[in-house]
Amino acid sequence: MEKAQEVFEAAVQAEEAGDSDTAIRLYEQSSLLAPQHPLPLLRLAFLLSSLGKWKRAILVGRQVTKRQPRSAQAYCLIARSYAELGRWKMAERFYRQSLARKQEPWTWLLLGSALDRLERHDEAEECLRKALKVDPDYDEAHYNLGYSYRRQGKFALAEKHLRRAIEIDPKYALAYAELGALLAGQKNRIKEAVSCLRNALDHNPNDGWSMAYLANALWTLRKLNAAEEQHRRLIELWPNHSLPYWSYGDFLACERNDSSTAEWYLRKAVEIEPKDEITNYYLGKHLLYWDREEEAKRFLTKAARFGHSKARELLQQLKGTASG
Repeated sequence: MEKAQEVFEAAVQAEEAGDSDTAIRLYEQSSLLAPQHPLPLLRLAFLLSSLGKWKRAILVGRQVTKRQPRSAQAYCLIARSYAELGRWKMAERFYRQSLARKQEPWTWLLLGSALDRLERHDEAEECLRKALKVDPDYDEAHYNLGYSYRRQGKFALAEKHLRRAIEIDPKYALAYAELGALLAGQKNRIKEAVSCLRNALDHNPNDGWSMAYLANALWTLRKLNAAEEQHRRLIELWPNHSLPYWSYGDFLACERNDSSTAEWYLRKAVEIEPKDEITNYYLGKHLLYWDREEEAKRFLTKAARFGHSKARELLQQLKGTASG
């Protein structure tokens, strides 16, 4: 037993030093020396999981459950490994087994995520509420409920949970971002949205979506120089995405007397995503405004074909004008 403990402690030291191969070997050796004790195997399973060796982590985790059937940790680890492999039904099964042994709020959260992937959204939402019954101050459950409610259009409930998440963790960048996006959709609350989105970026400067929402919110408030700054920052952050280019191109076309520069950004967006309805719509819309009807029709037709309803409306108006 003493030898097993010595080997186990050496394995922990190797893991902490970043020598994973040695740690794996020593955890296995310790487990062989003391097969009745599950801790070396449990540490090994967690290490394998952290290294992305999901299948092996599952095998070791199953060994732990045979030695210690009441180990909620082992079942949760197996479930998370199945989730990483995209095997959501197996993930659900093992999360439920973990919860049967111990009610942990994060396990309810993870089960909810698996159920979401299985498109069982009502059950997923119920899992979040159960997480809050276990721990009313679990910030991630509040955030996820807020996220879910916003997408259902239940804005008051969404705001309540997002604000509670921020109250629990004043540095919760994702919660600030989600609340900012929610408020940005309400015309009388744009200033609040700007404040939330700035907080999101203070805590996570590389949050592109917050940057995009902030640029549009500042534009709505007619703070044009500040809006332009955010557009430019977004292009630097996402140089290979179309969104920064069509968004900035739209801004320039509407607010700056420089149609050639605006057109360059709009065409760049189409170049990046030639089959995207939004990129084609914005280029077509502004070409139409610049009295380049034939070119505009080409891009609006593409946008309409890819599903953009406003592009269809513009094309119908053009047909009506031509027939009239």
